[in-house]
Amino acid sequence: MITYSDLESYRRCPYAFKLDSTDAFPDKITLQECLDHAVKDTIHGFSRSRILGDRMKEEKVLDSFWGNWDAYFPKVYNPQREDSMQYIRIGEKCIRNFVYQSTRFGSIDIVSSRMEGTLSLPGGKEISIIIDEVGRRGTTAYLTRYITDTGIMSKEQLSMDIGMRISALWAMDNLGAREIVMRWVFLVPSTSTELTAYRNTCEEAARLAASILDEMITKDPLPRESPYCSSCPYQSRCPRFLHELS
Repeated sequence: MITYSDLESYRRCPYAFKLDSTDAFPDKITLQECLDHAVKDTIHGFSRSRILGDRMKEEKVLDSFWGNWDAYFPKVYNPQREDSMQYIRIGEKCIRNFVYQSTRFGSIDIVSSRMEGTLSLPGGKEISIIIDEVGRRGTTAYLTRYITDTGIMSKEQLSMDIGMRISALWAMDNLGAREIVMRWVFLVPSTSTELTAYRNTCEEAARLAASILDEMITKDPLPRESPYCSSCPYQSRCPRFLHELS
């Protein structure tokens, strides 16, 4: 089943998404994706300890991050020869800030880590959603997305996060909470932003997701220029890239 992560990959470049979706090509990731996977797998691995209220030791969490990084690193495609140690240091900072933030937000009870569900979209289509973390405080449910990219997005930019909006729409019908709060945790600068989810804007996001899914089915997957082109593992097969190279 299609996930919103698939829709994001398609919007970035339909052609690369098509190649990435076939078994004929290796599963390659960027250094940033390696960092993101390693950090989120580490957070998920310590979810049980957090749900039980156990205090995490920073050294143990860092050890888990390094193990996860080593597991993902062989998949990395790095044509620009970026310094991988730079990303490791960012990951270590993410983990240290995560451990620190976990003590600050103790009033939110962690219900689940990496919660999955299926949302029905307009037109009868379905999409799989994954929420990094779900917490409760009274009758309010908190949906958390952990962000490993350096930098902070504004509330206006975050309000356009379709993936979080459709996750909130699913939560409205399945978590039994009176209020849904979307929470973005920026791990590198160690800060967070919260926005209350409203059904009308979440339904609008679901309609947009359905239109993207329609495009994936009906249109030819043409290359699309983006900042990700420089690290794309399919440069040697991309008509746009080869044309510019010639």
